[in-house]
Amino acid sequence: MNRLPRLLLSALLLLVLTGCGSERMPTSETFLIATQQAASTTASYSVLFDNFHAETAGNADWVISSSQPDPLRENANPQQERDWTGGISAWGVALQKTGRYTLKTNTSSLTYGIASNPLDLSRFNVLVLPEPNKLLSSGEKQAVIQFVQQGGGLFMVADHDRSDRNNDGADSLRVLNDLIANNGLVKNPFGITFDVLNLGSENPNNDAPAADPLLQGPFGSAKSSIIRNGTTETLDTTANPAARGVIFRSGFDNQGSKGAFVSRSSYGKGRIVAIGDSSAFDDGTCGGADICYNGWDDRAGSNAALFLNATEWLASSGGNQAGNPTALPPPTSLSPTVASGSIELLKNGGFEQGTSGWTAKEMQGGKLVDGQKPHAGKSSAHFCGYNNCTASLYQTISVPKGATSVSLRYYWLAQTTEQTHSYDFLYVRVRDRNGSPLVTLQTISDGNAAGDWQAASYDLSQYQGQTIQVAFAATNGARSPTSFYVDEVSVATR
Repeated sequence: MNRLPRLLLSALLLLVLTGCGSERMPTSETFLIATQQAASTTASYSVLFDNFHAETAGNADWVISSSQPDPLRENANPQQERDWTGGISAWGVALQKTGRYTLKTNTSSLTYGIASNPLDLSRFNVLVLPEPNKLLSSGEKQAVIQFVQQGGGLFMVADHDRSDRNNDGADSLRVLNDLIANNGLVKNPFGITFDVLNLGSENPNNDAPAADPLLQGPFGSAKSSIIRNGTTETLDTTANPAARGVIFRSGFDNQGSKGAFVSRSSYGKGRIVAIGDSSAFDDGTCGGADICYNGWDDRAGSNAALFLNATEWLASSGGNQAGNPTALPPPTSLSPTVASGSIELLKNGGFEQGTSGWTAKEMQGGKLVDGQKPHAGKSSAHFCGYNNCTASLYQTISVPKGATSVSLRYYWLAQTTEQTHSYDFLYVRVRDRNGSPLVTLQTISDGNAAGDWQAASYDLSQYQGQTIQVAFAATNGARSPTSFYVDEVSVATR
């Protein structure tokens, strides 16, 4: 990355993304939909930022905090990026402020399945490799591949050719390509290879033609990024058909295999995101004498929303992700539409009988079902719409064995008064019969409030022969409330 003199930080930062603002964040998702007990501090997702592979060499400072491994020791309640010290503190603070993430910094060899290591990858949902400049050992490479294969999310950030900050002969391109090609387990498991390039100054905004979770997510909309001396990726769908570009350079086919600046893939049960320049996550607040460039807030890109949405997408894999929502047909009756020959497992999915069949929990004792915004019929589930809200609905069902398909289908609507995002959330989850979370199917936030009903569908076939809970849970922060509506919920089996 080309280093520029430190820029004066703007007073008009992206408030929710960098942590400015006074709103108290919601309590954790696990607290809300699993335990429902007060004073829980368990977050939904855990992210490990690596600092064992020369991420602070030379003029780099790619850490979320000077306090390692636990950034909370520097400041337990960060409200702005300077509350933590590091060149990517804005990224860390933005995640911390959601109340749904626990963050750590790795300072030793990466391991997977070593119980004695408190920072073992098995304890985390996401590993971030922020421009590593030291080759991973053979054991580390295998640990990372196994982590992804078993459901972990891997975020790889590279930089331009010859950006060898510690002068050991391996820049970030070679470190990450060595992980991909020489891990001793499988060659090019992700279908992504970083190009050996040194691109100058560009603002890639050639987005993939279809809606993408990195561009449209709970932290808002992203449309572009920045290159300030960086590189791109080449995609190999023969090696991995899941590899795809998200943001391409101008002049390249945004459905092709060349010129992808941001790309993503999946491998085994896990997910991967790759980006070709550390300028995009640099927040301009390096420690010591390091000189940073504030790409996080660069108006030529949507970097804050991009990186945060990508982190959420990686974290929500967890080995249990059931897939992206797919379109549903319009409802044809007042109860959930069930295909001919199907058996409906849910009761009162249209909420025409109030909360009958559902277990409802609402902190102010509200009904959780009303007639304000039905998708069909006269009623729908209505979550929150007021400050400091926690509310949930769930229903326990038994999924029969031997079904050819088991599908969860529902409609959702979000309407908000928020001007910055994201503070208010609705989670759609599958839990076991005792209420322990198995998978988060969808996370909807105030940033998703488009004003129209949306349809979603997920495959639950993996739960055949099990008793599970289908759960919806919502939170609102301390101001500018959001209302979440759900209607026409169906779990049909054939």
